[in-house]
Amino acid sequence: MPTSTGAEWSAYEAQIHAELPAFAGWLDAHELPDHAKDQRNGSVCWHDPYIVSLLSIQSPEHQLGQLLTHCVDRGLVVSSTPLVAMAILDAMREDDGIRQTARNLVHDDPAILGRYLGRIVADSARYRRTMGLDLSVAGKRRGATMYQVRLVPECEDARQGFCEIS
Repeated sequence: MPTSTGAEWSAYEAQIHAELPAFAGWLDAHELPDHAKDQRNGSVCWHDPYIVSLLSIQSPEHQLGQLLTHCVDRGLVVSSTPLVAMAILDAMREDDGIRQTARNLVHDDPAILGRYLGRIVADSARYRRTMGLDLSVAGKRRGATMYQVRLVPECEDARQGFCEIS
């Protein structure tokens, strides 16, 4: 229905108003399939996979993953050496190119860095697949968690997030 003039727009609006009762009746009679029902909201929420992937790229954990791969690539973090969060933070401070980004991300606080590292470890399969980053807990030293940072060599582009490793 065209809506380029005021009269056409009014006719369009009248048509919508005329069909609302029939639409409301259809909605009232509609049965939601069991797989689409949800206890909390009535129906299951749908998340567009593309939008979800864009949001995950903006997460602090993803940004930290990029900083960690940069540190390993530059030799600031040696993948064979287990490190505490403070040592990883010091390594990120050494590189002029990422120092400010690291400060903005973790505010020079090893506790915040440790929280993000823990989240990456908890979801390590995804970070290994999407970024080529393998982060694991290597033990404890004086009560502090030690992390092992390694890069998975199967896909060089995965470090920049351009492909997924199968």
